[in-house]
This record gives sequence, structure tokens and C-alpha cells, in this order.
Amino acid sequence: MSFLPQSNFYLNIVNKGNIQFWLFPLLFLGIAINSESQNLILNGSFEEYSSCPNKVGEIDKTINWVSLNSGTPDFFHKNCVFSDSIGSIENGSLGLIVCCDYEDAVEYFGQTLQHPLEKGNYILKFKVKPRAGPFYANNFGVLLRKGQIKLSHWGPYIEEPIFKVDAPLIQTKTWKQFEVEIETQGGEDFIAFGNFSLPEENNLVIDKTQKITVGWQTYLYVDDIVLEKKFSQKGAKAVTQEFTPNKSLSVYFDFDKYELKPNFKDSIDAFIELHNTSVGQTIILKGFTDSDGSEDYNYTLSVNRIEEVKSYLVSSNKKFLFQQHAFGEENPKFSNADKFEKPKNRRVEILFFKP
Repeated sequence: MSFLPQSNFYLNIVNKGNIQFWLFPLLFLGIAINSESQNLILNGSFEEYSSCPNKVGEIDKTINWVSLNSGTPDFFHKNCVFSDSIGSIENGSLGLIVCCDYEDAVEYFGQTLQHPLEKGNYILKFKVKPRAGPFYANNFGVLLRKGQIKLSHWGPYIEEPIFKVDAPLIQTKTWKQFEVEIETQGGEDFIAFGNFSLPEENNLVIDKTQKITVGWQTYLYVDDIVLEKKFSQKGAKAVTQEFTPNKSLSVYFDFDKYELKPNFKDSIDAFIELHNTSVGQTIILKGFTDSDGSEDYNYTLSVNRIEEVKSYLVSSNKKFLFQQHAFGEENPKFSNADKFEKPKNRRVEILFFKP
């Protein structure tokens, strides 16, 4: 995930009714703009969903992702009653069979990109975590192609992926992060994940401590998928534009909560109308908490607060471009030792940028 540079050009705070926003100086800043640096993957963290999953196989409950064959990848979210002890370490994740089920059954998932890719280089990021089992396989891969795949069977789909993991992925306590540079031909508009190799091409590591049963499979959790155009300083067309920072709005939350209160929904509505925000405008969301609780808990709380605000902004149908930065309890603007200042750290800052 990439973010616009943090800036320290706020002047003062203005309060109008329920609206609190920062005024920026009327300066024009020369900024090198890379319009392709946004994540082309929608809901790459699997945090957005239409409803909670109630059982395995409900990939249709998450937003923007689909199964590509008769298989049924599993959707997990820690806010839902049905979850998974490994998959739900993150806010959301998908799980899928990649090898060694009976009759060579495997699963795939994918989505249509926000727009077709250009010819050139892109950066692909994702992370995986194998579930404990008797077999660990290689060949988990990523496919970029023109047009969606839709298969009527549950067997392997064979096509050369843009990237695949050559070594078997062994179960560990932590997620394994991948970041690779890929070269595209141009026009690719669909991304898919799974094992795109023949069954006999799989290299297996066998864990003899695990019981092998009929139908046992190699199973992976996948999360935090990002696809961005690579921006090269050398020879890049860094277009310098006059860029005027717009206003920003801060919304505040109750202790240990991330529900957006009605008065701040009103504030957001009024702010959007007052400042004539437009389709395609970039919005940076920065989430914060106070210092109560663990660092991990507060980081997750700040993520949830960001997602709550983002969800409400999406409902305006303006089609904003979002960039998100969760700080948790880090970088407090107000003193956590002061009982009157501390609540001000429970907030999300909404920064509007418009070239």
C-alpha cells in the first residue's frame, strides 16, 4: 500500500457546527504525480464483505472476488462468528485448496482489475500462510490474462502464470510475504490465484507427524494483495503539476469503538457538499487510537475505524480513490497522559487532495 507524503502545512482549525477541518495555506506545491501508483486490486485485504460467512465455501460473501471453477474457496473474517484460528489472524483472508485433494481437485479465485494493464512493469505483493497438514506443495501462482476464467469442473486449470512459488510452502507461525516485479504485455484485465500446474509437477514435502486421510489437501490462506504500476525515477515521466491541498476533516470515536457516530456522519455529508468534492478525488484516511491496550490491538482498532469511515464515504457514490494509513497508538498528536486530551487520539483524519 502506498501513501502520499505526509505534510506539515496545516494552519489552524476551524469549527462550523459539527464540522471540524484544517485550513491549508494557499500554496501551490510542485509534486511528482504518478497516477498509476494506486492499488489496482479491489478489496485486496478481504476486509469488505456483504455479510458474514456461516460456513466454509462462501467466497461470495466477500466483495469483488469470485471462484473460477466448481471449487469453493473459503472466506474468513475475524468480526464474524464463523472464523478460523489461522485465517482470521488478519481482519479478513481467503483460504483455498492448492494440491493433493481427491481426484486432483483444486480451487482458484480472482477478480477483474480496475482497468486493463499497460505494457510495462508492475509490482505484485501478497502474503500466504499454509495450514498444517501432511502435505506441503509448491506451484502456488498468480495469473494475469485478458478475460475472466470460468470453469465447470473442479480440476486443475493449466496456463503459464506470471509468477509461481517454486519451493513448497511449509506451515509456519507467521505469514510469508511475497513482493515481485512482473512484466506485462498490455491489455491484461483479470488476475487469478491458485495452482496452474499439472498434478505431476507438484513437489511435495511430507510431514509424517500429520495423519494422512482420504481427501486431505494442501491448503493456503491468502491476504493483502497489491498490484501497482512500477514507478521508475530513471526515465520516468514524472509530471510536475500544481497541486493544491484541499481541506481535511477529523472524526472521533468512543473508547474502544469503531462505529461512526451519527453526528460525524452528518459532518462528513456536510463537508462533502460544502467543498464540492468530486469523482476521482484522492482521499487519504489516517487512523489513530489512544494508548490503552496492546500495540497490535490498537493497530487493528485503527484499521477498523478507517474501514468504517471509508465504507461511509463509499456510500456517497462519488467513487473516490482511497489511500489508507493505520497508525494505532503511534504518533499521538495529543497527550495520552491528559484525560481531556487523550480522547482526541481516538480519531480518523480524512485528507482530501485534488489536483
